[in-house]
Amino acid sequence: MTAQRREKLAVVRRYADRLESEAAGRLAAVANDAKAAEQLLQELVAYRSEYLTPPGSRQHWQAQHWDDYYEFLRRLDRAVTAQQEIVEQHEQRVRAVREEWQRLRMRSDSLEHMDKRLLKAEQQHAEQIAQKEADAWTLIAAVRQAH
Repeated sequence: MTAQRREKLAVVRRYADRLESEAAGRLAAVANDAKAAEQLLQELVAYRSEYLTPPGSRQHWQAQHWDDYYEFLRRLDRAVTAQQEIVEQHEQRVRAVREEWQRLRMRSDSLEHMDKRLLKAEQQHAEQIAQKEADAWTLIAAVRQAH
């Protein structure tokens, strides 16, 4: 009886393990995407920082050059802000996928625990049968000696 339950449980465990493994793959992928988005944000911030420090050659710029420079900085600021929003979206996605993976991992762990309990019950049952057989043989041997 227990062996049949373990066989059925094995099918469920394989399925649960596959789901958990797929979720782990998704988590790795979204974590990589989040890391790439964060790296791009850092590059934009560094780029902006470089442009905020005007070199000496900008001292002689005409008004149009300054207008273009400040327009460029405004565009760069918008790009940084947009990238910050993208990074936050990626972080939210990572949290969601991580929670799903953890839920599936807990299910796999529970099924593994159940399988171990069934195996232990199966072993205890086998030991009880073996003990009963040993007791029966001992009784048979004692009856034969008495006759």
